[in-house]
Amino acid sequence: MATFEKDGFRPRSVPVRTEIVGKGGAAVAGNILAGGVIGLGVDAATGAAYDHTPNPVSVTLEPARPAAAPKPRRSRKRAAPET
Repeated sequence: MATFEKDGFRPRSVPVRTEIVGKGGAAVAGNILAGGVIGLGVDAATGAAYDHTPNPVSVTLEPARPAAAPKPRRSRKRAAPET
């Protein structure tokens, strides 16, 4: 779970999952050919074999309090010019 917080805004949380990278099959085959079991272990230990979903995470924070409506401007009457 990724939680985003900022002063003056409501916090938002987004569920984030970890999945094997989409090209995981090719990476496994490459590791077996080049690095063998050690390569697989290194990728698993460092997280290189995984990706986060959704990626990227995008949220829009909403203000904690709704913005106050602007006050209407009062018109001032001008005095009639003297003739």
